[in-house]
Amino acid sequence: MVAMNFIVSRQAMWLEAIEKRISATSAMLSSMKGVKMCGLKDTLMASMQKLRVDELRISKRFRKLIIWNMVFAYVTQVFAPVLTFAIFSVRARDTGDRTLDTARVFTALSLFALLSEPLASLVMSLATFLGSVGSFSRIQNFLQSDERQDPRKRDPHMSSSEHSLDMALPIVDVEKPSPHAIVIDQADFGWDIEKSPILSDISLSVPWRQLTMVVGPVGCGKSVLLQSILGEVPSLSGSVHLGSTSVAYCSQDPWHMNGTIKEAILGTAEYDPKWYAKVLRACALGRDLKELPNGDSSRIGSGGIALSGGQSQRIALARAVYARREIVILDDVLSGLDTSTENHVFHSLFGEKGIFTERKSTVLLVSSSVKRLPYAGYVVCLDPSGTVSAQGTFDELHSAGTGYVSTFSLPSRADWNFRAEDDNFSDDEITDVDRPKELHETDSGTSVSKSSRERASRSRSPERGTSSSPELQTDEEIDAINTLDSGRQTGDVQIYMYYIKSVGVWPTLIFIFGIVAFVFCISFPTVWVQWWAAENEIRPNDNLGYWIGLYAMFGGIAILGLIVGCWQMIIKMVPLSGEKFHLALLKTVLSAPMSFFVKTDTGVTMNRFSQDLQLIDMELPIAALNTFTTFILCIAQMALIGVGSIYAAISFPIVLITLYLVQKFYLRTSRQIRLIDIETKAPLYSLFEESLRGIATIRAFGWQDALEKKNHTLLNRSMKPFYLMYAVQRWLTLVLDLLVAAIAVLLIILVVHLRGTVAAGGVGLALLNVIQFSQSVKLLVTFWTTLETQIGSVARIKSFTSTAVPSEDLPGEDQTPPSNWPQKGAIEIKNFTAAYNEGDSDPVLKDITLSIAAGEKVAVCGRTGSGKTCLVSSLFRMTSTHSGSISIDGVDTSTIPREDVRRRLVGVPQHPFLLKGSVRLNADPLGQATDAQIQTALQEVKVWDIVHKSGGLDADIDALNLSQGQKQLFCLARAIVRPGNILVLDEATSTLDGKTEEMVQRLIRRKFCDYTILAVAHRLDTIMDFDKVVVLDKGKVVEFDSPWKLVEEEGEGGMFKKLWLRSVEDDIEDVPE
Repeated sequence: MVAMNFIVSRQAMWLEAIEKRISATSAMLSSMKGVKMCGLKDTLMASMQKLRVDELRISKRFRKLIIWNMVFAYVTQVFAPVLTFAIFSVRARDTGDRTLDTARVFTALSLFALLSEPLASLVMSLATFLGSVGSFSRIQNFLQSDERQDPRKRDPHMSSSEHSLDMALPIVDVEKPSPHAIVIDQADFGWDIEKSPILSDISLSVPWRQLTMVVGPVGCGKSVLLQSILGEVPSLSGSVHLGSTSVAYCSQDPWHMNGTIKEAILGTAEYDPKWYAKVLRACALGRDLKELPNGDSSRIGSGGIALSGGQSQRIALARAVYARREIVILDDVLSGLDTSTENHVFHSLFGEKGIFTERKSTVLLVSSSVKRLPYAGYVVCLDPSGTVSAQGTFDELHSAGTGYVSTFSLPSRADWNFRAEDDNFSDDEITDVDRPKELHETDSGTSVSKSSRERASRSRSPERGTSSSPELQTDEEIDAINTLDSGRQTGDVQIYMYYIKSVGVWPTLIFIFGIVAFVFCISFPTVWVQWWAAENEIRPNDNLGYWIGLYAMFGGIAILGLIVGCWQMIIKMVPLSGEKFHLALLKTVLSAPMSFFVKTDTGVTMNRFSQDLQLIDMELPIAALNTFTTFILCIAQMALIGVGSIYAAISFPIVLITLYLVQKFYLRTSRQIRLIDIETKAPLYSLFEESLRGIATIRAFGWQDALEKKNHTLLNRSMKPFYLMYAVQRWLTLVLDLLVAAIAVLLIILVVHLRGTVAAGGVGLALLNVIQFSQSVKLLVTFWTTLETQIGSVARIKSFTSTAVPSEDLPGEDQTPPSNWPQKGAIEIKNFTAAYNEGDSDPVLKDITLSIAAGEKVAVCGRTGSGKTCLVSSLFRMTSTHSGSISIDGVDTSTIPREDVRRRLVGVPQHPFLLKGSVRLNADPLGQATDAQIQTALQEVKVWDIVHKSGGLDADIDALNLSQGQKQLFCLARAIVRPGNILVLDEATSTLDGKTEEMVQRLIRRKFCDYTILAVAHRLDTIMDFDKVVVLDKGKVVEFDSPWKLVEEEGEGGMFKKLWLRSVEDDIEDVPE
């Protein structure tokens, strides 16, 4: 029990360190846009590498136990014969009994050999067994932890099948058994029962078949309220009543699983062409799909990384609409849309002829903007303390004269006279959208095979669900097939040299010396006792100190050599290789272009950081240690067999050739199976990570069963190669047993036929070593084949870091800018054409020419998907340039290392990115500001109070539980403390309410008054005091001038004037009175 607790506790510490690193890696991979835009490559590399070093340091405690366990296993095998022969010889000398002769020596050694191997295997497997017990304990503790309790009450008259309504059913105005869709009665909501609740004394009723809106300042708990209704946030008191389980949910931060746009919209639902086309039109996706080369078969990447912010929100919204649920819960889903698109989407869904209106859906909409309040049937206002300050109809709250709603200049009546623009997207064209215009490219750059296209056509078939099919073929498997090469089948000596190079030559030589000493000192004593027995026939029990002393000395040197070899491999060489391989992976991933993250699923990349590194850390060194030790041991035993029976040595060439052929034949299969085993786990990891990120959405839609089924399908598929590996290993064991039996038969035949010509000691020596050789040769081939399959992880990392993943850093990007660059902040863009991905034939930006003077404030406007984010990304060198140039202060940015460009610019991304770690690390990741400066910046953005209550700058950022709007404010504070002359804002205030945004706009003008500012904006009233505005449409600059000049143009004017007139009509109410 003591040993078990010792091993389990140390293993648990190691596993916790692995979990911490993997969690941080997953967060990094899911936010690569923010990482690159903020220039955090070096910061993240140092942070992640430190986690890796700490993990390896903690693992040393567990590795030492493995070494001592291995030493303990061999102590019996080495010293049991020494003690036995010493006691026997001393007793024979003292009593005058028969002395130690050849027959007794080799009979005893044979018995020791037969007993010691199973005993050593038992002791060595003890650590593995105890480790598995520790893993079972962790799993058991997890399974016994508190489960999520859903405190919501459901109407007892609800049908259990209401969860998955038949989409073919007509809309029927059925009288509901419950008078309200959602009722909350005096409820407190919070994550921790010991802390103050986030929302207090909440009482509200959401009526059926109406739009109910929830508004309030940033950080008041609007999103928490929705999470509470969904049962995600615990109810500390009170009750939540839900009138139906037919719920759709769209979160503020859109959640997507990797796949096509069509798969993202359908979810687990069946494909209905007419309904699908109607949803696409309502969510203004028709134009976007036409501009994409593969239409709705275009892949969105993990987490929707290939989409713009507006596209991502509208696709997530389309999923909620397509599901046709009774209750629809939307969390600020219109914040990232431009005025025109937002108008189209809102009226297409909530207008008099909108989808939700026609279907009589009950919609609960949280919004950071109040401009749509006149359209709501019911309004709920939250105050900063997390309580309901007012609720009722809009007319009641608007005419009250006091309260949150009345502080805005809102029209008393809603304008329902909106006519959506025709996006030229008809029902008949849905088939054209479905049909890809070009082949999807795989990671290796080759086209997907015909079978892949057939799978795509099957997934588009109306008769089959897209995501729920159990026969779903994943892209990871396609990638796995395309990356198979001949090296996987035949092995590569260069891989071993690559591994040796990673650990160093001298450590390898020390390891070899220790193992050779160990093998020599456990093999040579059999010759020594043969000489001793022969001497006893002449002079019995003479000079026992000499024979026993040297015999014991050989045993001591053997144990010492074993300790040196094991220590060198497991304690010294593993951390060296582990650190270098992890650093190589980090450099490769952080230097990869954005196209890599679009095409490659996060599960595939995570597989390198998790399973491949785990195999290299644990299984590979043990396999290498066992293989080399057994190889040297087999050589020694073959030599001893040859010494004992020279004729038996004649068979060795035949045996070696046979062994070579067997292992070669076996390895061509086993190596493939092992690599397929590794690769088939990638989609399983991807599904698990994506499910964790979108657990609230999955539960809201009721997709647990579908995803559980998919998980089981992927799990079964990943287990197939694992089972086949055991099957082929059993075949190998049988073949080797037959081979060893043939050697033993040959030796016995020779002994019988050559009786009288071979010395008895020699025969005993040969027979003993045949017994040992039979086990050793089996172990050698088994260990060797295991090593060959485990070395595949090194091959995968070598391929990943050297050839498989291109670097975004190109030749010629080696000029070092001046230390104070950019000193002024002038930006010159000339004839610039770019695309998101390398090789895209259709560029996103087309012939852009702009001249921005130092200190100018320039806004970038345009319809969602017009290229605004691509223009911002191009400043940070995150796109693929086709032609043209971007110069800052006269320096062409294409000649400067990309990381230098990103570190010199100050960027605030649309989706806030926070590192795993402290508040201080997130506020100042480059370590250039003082604590006082950080605190001042956080006070400026009204976040310091939350930080102070949670423990100050040393508090963990996750412990703050910041809302989406507060995260955006935190990122703005990060920009304030960061030095620079150019500020780039990519819709950095999209989730803020009107009052908070007004505060932020004043703060930006005060703190960045001397900066050159380039801001992507959808709320045009916030940028009318800017010097210039750039209007983009379909990737081209259509207008570039002062905003007021563009507005004051005669006649209908240009695109900006139209956008401005619409925003004046809709957004005037966002300005507080």
